[in-house]
Amino acid sequence: MKVTLAGRIQAAILIPSKDRTGKRINQRKLADEIHSYFAKSFGGATELSGVGSWNGENGIVREKALEVSVFTSLRRKKIFAILKRIAGTVLKTANQESVGFRIGNDFYLVG
Repeated sequence: MKVTLAGRIQAAILIPSKDRTGKRINQRKLADEIHSYFAKSFGGATELSGVGSWNGENGIVREKALEVSVFTSLRRKKIFAILKRIAGTVLKTANQESVGFRIGNDFYLVG
């Protein structure tokens, strides 16, 4: 069976592993909730793990991060609204200063 992604755009949200004070959060629970939402809304999702870094108040901060992504044919404005809402939930739940998401090659921060 051939599956084509023509006309679809990849959209992803980043999930931190620590809050703004360096305390570990329940990253797995957040990722599972996002997976569930994406599976119901878009038919599935992909998760990648990595390490993120940024220049914080006390120097460079590094932490493990998860990226959960989907391919969608929704218009950019609609997927932006969905990911912005999810990022806002992650922001509050994870006690973060900001949370990032990506639509195609464009990266956005909420916070």
